[in-house]
Amino acid sequence: MRGARVVRGWSLILLTGWLVACASETSRTPAVTVPITDFKSVAGVWEGAWEGPTDRTDSDWLKLTIRPDGRWEAESFRMIGVFRSSGQLTLAGGMITFQGERGGTGSASLVESGNKRWLNLQAVTSRGVHVTARMTPSGN
Repeated sequence: MRGARVVRGWSLILLTGWLVACASETSRTPAVTVPITDFKSVAGVWEGAWEGPTDRTDSDWLKLTIRPDGRWEAESFRMIGVFRSSGQLTLAGGMITFQGERGGTGSASLVESGNKRWLNLQAVTSRGVHVTARMTPSGN
């Protein structure tokens, strides 16, 4: 008898845990694109992996620093070495846009969901390669 009670007790605990997990899954805050109206709202250090052409199996790590005045510095840690670039951001249509020192261009939008936020970057390198990155504030 005692064994059956233990099994029922554990089953009840597991069922309760599963129900709580399902409830929290359905109550998540949807992701919303938030207009960027000034550089201060995105100032700080952001990090994430660049995703490039589908024929590549690796990705490069990107660290992006945005200053409150819109100046930016980026470091991409690659298999072949570190790539660095910097410049001045502009605001356009609720997004930040940039042009790299070597001719690449791109834009980023700010997305929030609950207490999480990230930048969705899209860029075209000077060689015409399209890349994207989902960047989170450093330390998250």
